[in-house]
Amino acid sequence: KVCDILCEKISGSVAERERAEAEKNLLMQDKQLTGLILEKEGVQAEYPCRNVIFAIGHSARDTFYMLHERELSMNPKAFAIGVRVEHLAHLINESQYGEGYPEEVPTASYKLTHQCKGTGRGIYSFCMCPGGYVVNSSSEKGRLCVNGMSYHDRAGHNSNTALITTVTPDDFPSDSPLAGLEFQRKYEELAYKIGNGKIPVQLFGDFLKNQMSTKLGNVTPSIKGEWQFANLHECLPDYVCASLEEGMRAFGHKIKGYDAEDTVFSGVETRTSSPLRMERNKQFESKNDMFNYIIDVAKLDCIYLQRYFCVYKRRTIVYNTTECTLGVFLVLDFVRRFREYIGLKRRKFYE
Repeated sequence: KVCDILCEKISGSVAERERAEAEKNLLMQDKQLTGLILEKEGVQAEYPCRNVIFAIGHSARDTFYMLHERELSMNPKAFAIGVRVEHLAHLINESQYGEGYPEEVPTASYKLTHQCKGTGRGIYSFCMCPGGYVVNSSSEKGRLCVNGMSYHDRAGHNSNTALITTVTPDDFPSDSPLAGLEFQRKYEELAYKIGNGKIPVQLFGDFLKNQMSTKLGNVTPSIKGEWQFANLHECLPDYVCASLEEGMRAFGHKIKGYDAEDTVFSGVETRTSSPLRMERNKQFESKNDMFNYIIDVAKLDCIYLQRYFCVYKRRTIVYNTTECTLGVFLVLDFVRRFREYIGLKRRKFYE
């Protein structure tokens, strides 16, 4: 029986020895995957399979390198980088609800996009966090990147979002499938350097002047992790800086006060999506028939599960390898929706 195994046992690892162990878990023959070795309660067992879904997210760099060494077909792809931008939550609420809005309304969110005339690139808000915090999301020694989060009550003093602009393989240092990953690492290393290991922060007014900030305005950074003032021009490409300047001015016409000089920038945001793609054909099979697409677990939704898992087309059995029992892999915030999806579409799984 051919089984698709949802494999989180060989996901990305920060330890080289675990990466080596992951390689041993792959059973190969003539450069084709024939099975996996998985462990439960200290006992190893072989699972024959033709396809594997690596639910590892977009930053499992060790696994990317391991799969590249195993000659998996992959190509660099476009993604986006930029900074986190913080405003007072009250400012965003007023822009969305109007002056004198009732306190009972939820903290407001927004989405902004702009096509820059100067650089020819798009700039847009991403992963907006109402009443949230900027967090240090670094995963490698000597490199630094940021992300955003909100607690359930969204009661933080500031609201933040990523403002990011697109970068393409033409911007990468080489034609290697891993060139986008190295591009990310370059600017994460610069961010770590200019912030002395802390999150580098700069006010928008000083960003326009290409100078390091020395004091705050009305906005006090809501940051999980240490931060210090720095000049973010030193850890971003020139075209990204130019896009940020033009984009902020454009967004200031949509949200009053958005481009205030005391708006807080923090950097760098580089992990917006995967910097590489595992190529597949129209039947959603990998070119070398070794592995299925690497997908970002954080963005799995019912449509993605139906399309990429292809369970309903292949009469596939999906294993939850965490418990090594038959079942499905329930992911993050989509647990409830996936259960509903299974209930409504159960028959199609076996058609």
